[in-house]
Amino acid sequence: MKKYYLIAFIILLALFLFIDKEFKQACINQKCFDLEIVDNRQEQIKGLSGRETLDLNKGMLFVYDKEQSISIWMKEMKFSLDIIWINSKKEVVHIERKVLPCENN
Repeated sequence: MKKYYLIAFIILLALFLFIDKEFKQACINQKCFDLEIVDNRQEQIKGLSGRETLDLNKGMLFVYDKEQSISIWMKEMKFSLDIIWINSKKEVVHIERKVLPCENN
């Protein structure tokens, strides 16, 4: 799989982030991403599972209604991810880069 497919994925976790289901744009350190909004349990479980790639500068925003500890499940993922956690104050609290998918999908 080509490296340029493996960059540019972002998962943002936020509290009380009022957004609709349209694609939104977020910028971090002057780098902007188009985000697909995922705000219900069914969509969060599916995430990016089964997709072959993710376009450059695209990502998925996981929205939760309260601040909580979140585990990431990468079942049926086909590429690595950069994951960013954001708290209720919209501050980046943790970043994991190039997280590899599970080998036993």
